[in-house]
Amino acid sequence: MRATLLFCACLLASGASHAKSVIQSQFNHLGPAMHSLEAPSGRQLAYLDEGKKDWQVVVFVGGSGTSGRAFAMLEFLRQTRHNLELRFIAVERNGFGTTAFDDTLGYPDYAEDVEAVLAHLGVREFSLFAISGGSPYAGVIAARNSARLLSVHLASSLTWWDPANLQCTLPASALTFYSEDPVAWFEFAPESPVHRIPGF
Repeated sequence: MRATLLFCACLLASGASHAKSVIQSQFNHLGPAMHSLEAPSGRQLAYLDEGKKDWQVVVFVGGSGTSGRAFAMLEFLRQTRHNLELRFIAVERNGFGTTAFDDTLGYPDYAEDVEAVLAHLGVREFSLFAISGGSPYAGVIAARNSARLLSVHLASSLTWWDPANLQCTLPASALTFYSEDPVAWFEFAPESPVHRIPGF
């Protein structure tokens, strides 16, 4: 106890010799660092690249309504990812995160975005991992890049709908709210029990 008090007294006495603290003016980003790249089309793409350059590349496509930062939800498995030497690359989809929304773009355009990022990073072979609503995007990427694919992994991607008979019974006007602001799909009403979660 005496040693601790003596140490604290020494720190206080030597305070003048320490550099003045500088308080940051902006918040640090949470989660993985996002990078940007101008696509051949001129669009700005946002992507993450987590892992060492010589590790096995896995292109990650998150579920509906998620940005490239959705990858951070898997970081509870970071040690396993490191042990397996997996390098994850995620490209933000049209209208999510910092990528601007363009209503003329579809699945093939996203596949082109992924291909542009992989070319920029010098990646030839890769695996695909998609969750839920990211699976249709992964399907197009896989179809266009079959010679480059090492494996494909889909999580929670099954549907009960007959793929030969897919149809939306809602009028286009009912979908306008979500098509104009895709993130609104995940908005919680004020009475939602989710708001009772501390820190939400």
